[in-house]
Parts: sequence; C-alpha cells; structure tokens
Amino acid sequence: MQDDWKVNSNLTMNLGLRYDIFTPQTERFDRQSNFDPATGNLVRTTDGSPNGRGGYGMLYTPDVSGQQPLSTNFIGGGGYSLNIGSPQLTGVNIATGPPNVALGSPPDVFRPNTDAQIFFLDPTQQASELFHQYNLTAQYEFAPNWLAEAGYVGSLGRNLLVVSNIGTNGNGARLVPFNNVVTTSYIGESRYDALQTKLEKRFSRGLSILSSYTWSHAIDNTPGGFCVQGPGSSGCGPQNPVLGLDADRGNSDLDTRHRFTFANVLDLPFGRGRRFGGDLPAGLDLIVGGWQLNNIITIQSGPVFSIFGDGGRADVVGGAGECTGGRRFKTFEGVGFCDARTPIFATLPGGPKFGNSGRNIFRGDTQEYWDASLFKNIPARFISEDFFVQFRVQAFNLLNHINGYRPRNNLGDSDFGIDPSTQRARQLEFSIKLLF
Repeated sequence: MQDDWKVNSNLTMNLGLRYDIFTPQTERFDRQSNFDPATGNLVRTTDGSPNGRGGYGMLYTPDVSGQQPLSTNFIGGGGYSLNIGSPQLTGVNIATGPPNVALGSPPDVFRPNTDAQIFFLDPTQQASELFHQYNLTAQYEFAPNWLAEAGYVGSLGRNLLVVSNIGTNGNGARLVPFNNVVTTSYIGESRYDALQTKLEKRFSRGLSILSSYTWSHAIDNTPGGFCVQGPGSSGCGPQNPVLGLDADRGNSDLDTRHRFTFANVLDLPFGRGRRFGGDLPAGLDLIVGGWQLNNIITIQSGPVFSIFGDGGRADVVGGAGECTGGRRFKTFEGVGFCDARTPIFATLPGGPKFGNSGRNIFRGDTQEYWDASLFKNIPARFISEDFFVQFRVQAFNLLNHINGYRPRNNLGDSDFGIDPSTQRARQLEFSIKLLF
C-alpha cells in the first residue's frame, strides 16, 4: 500500500506500508537433524523444527551462513542395527512367498561422533534480522542541468547472524563435550553512519557527469557467516566467548571510510552534428566524427584487518621486552605486537589466549581504479536511419595501477606486513556492437 501526498509545490511525501512474511525453514521428509546440546544427541527434525524467521521493524530479512544445520547433520552420522535372525520357513507356499518380517523404524535420536563437526541452530536465539534505516537529503539545482546533493544516511542493525563454536576446540565456549559444535544464533548488532554527496550534470551538449563522495563508518560486533578469515566459527566467531560479542565490537569488515567516484560520457565535438566540423564531407566524417569517450574513476580506502598471533588477535606492547615466554614480537606501522598472553578460560592457563588489540584496527592501502572506453559510432543509413555500428575499445584499470588487498597479518607469517596480492590487473577488450 503506497500513496504520494503533495503537501505543497516544494514538498511531496511518499507514504506506504508493506508487510512481508518469511516462514520458518522445515525439513519435509525428516531425513536431517539438529543438535541438542542438553543431551549431546542429533535429533531428527520434523515439520516445524525451530528455525524461525519473524519479527517487526522498519526492514527485516532472513539471513543464512555457509553453515546450515539441516543440510549437514545427516542422519547417516549415526546408525542402528536390527538382527532378524534366521526365521524358519516351514510350510512356505511357493505361490505366496515367505512371510513378512517386521524391520521396525529407525530411532529419532543418534549419538554423534565426538570428533565430527556438528551443527546447531539455537532455537532460543532465533529472530529475523532487523534494520532501522533513515536518511535526510537536500538537493539544489544551481545551474541548468547541474544538480548538487548532500545527505546523511544511517542504519541500525539488530538480530544479526553470529556463528560460534560451543565445543572444545580452539576458542570454543566449551559448553558441550564435543570438539566442534558450530552454532548459529541471531544476537549481533551493527551501526552505519554516512555523509553522502553527489554532483550531477545531466546529458547536454554532448557531456554528462556523475560524481560522488561518501564518508562513512560501519561498526558491528559480528561479521556474520562469511568473513575475511573464511566461513566458519574459527574465523567468524567471537574471539573470547567468555566476554561475548562486546570484545569484538569494532570496524566492520565492510567498512570503507572514504569513497570517491567520477563517471562521465563525452561525445567528442568533431564531425557532423557536432560543434566542430559540422560541414565535413561524408568520407572525412566517417573517420573524424562519431567518437565517444567514457570514464569511471574510483578511489577508496583500503580494506580493514586485524593483527593475529597464536590463534587469536595479538597483544599491543611497548617493546620486545614485554614478549616473555617465547612469544613472538613484531612491529607494524610503528606499533609493537606479541602473541596473545591472557587465557580465555582461567581454569586452562595453557589453553587458548586472547589479545588486547581491537578488531579491524588497521587498513590496507588506498585502492585506485580508472576504467575508460572509446566508442566509434558509424551510421549505416543504407540499412535504416537509426542503425549504427559501434566499435568499442574498453580498458579496465587503464594505468595498470597495483591495488593490494590486505598485508599478511599473522605474526607467525614470514611475510608479515607484506601485501603480495594484486586486484584487477589491466584488461583490454575490443568489440563491435550493433545499435538499431
């Protein structure tokens, strides 16, 4: 339901109401299973298994990770046997065959292998992801065909997907006596604030321009089911399950602080119908006229990353003397780091550790891309008045600028601090397009 209300000549309000229903996921044939941490068993799912999606908000949506309980906890993980013995077939009638032997039904509960990777969808922490989105924007046409725009854009996210391990491996929460119990719950939070600006020149006199600059800051306490360390609880889960998600609040994996873009379409002013050479002979116009130059330039902040050591985020230290007990010491951008020292569990001093450095506190090098194309339009009026043959040359990353990603960020890496990656090396494309 939607309607437009024109309050006055300068104000029009778009008002509406929309309601979407996302039903819970179910397993139709009862052939897969969820994990029950209370009993340590795999339980066959039935229609209506708790995996609910529902809620109310400005915007809500379901979300899934790369770890799906219903598609990975197969019943084949357990087994049952039934010995029917050797029934006596005395008096069997050849026409009717031997008597039927009842085999029974498989059980609904299986004991999983302790070393197997088990998946658990926590029914007590299920909710549709909820987003409050808002903006306030101003536009100003300061000259014919020129428009300037600036606005504040914000978003609050709640009930975000969290992947964690409640088992005993690594920094698992050790709530159940199994190595890896990958748990999916919806308890994360996020916040996004941005200043978005735009300068636009509508196409006129052979030129159009669209340029924008965005300053933004995205903060969250969970990267979701897919993160820069790879899918799964070891990379995406909380660093310290005792402290919870608060210890992971920091720059989002998707945080791009600055982003500038410039795009244009320019009909070169030469040839018939253009500013220069409007009376050129047809043969010369075939060479000089009909050229179009296009550009897309993008400059943005590099991706964020953390410093890791010995399985968790590293400790920030003042010097190598603080790295006792054989812990490694390395520096990055003038900051000293050691392998983490503080045990996650006080009762396991030799167990997993967590460091005092924050999540995503560093950023890779600035990324710069210039994509350009040159088109040549040749009219084919012997076919029809609006038929054109377009020859296209396109260059992606025209200057072949080296754009890295993230440097090696583990203290145990011999190339620590070095970024060996390259993205989008220069690529040239030649093509012909028919326009009619």
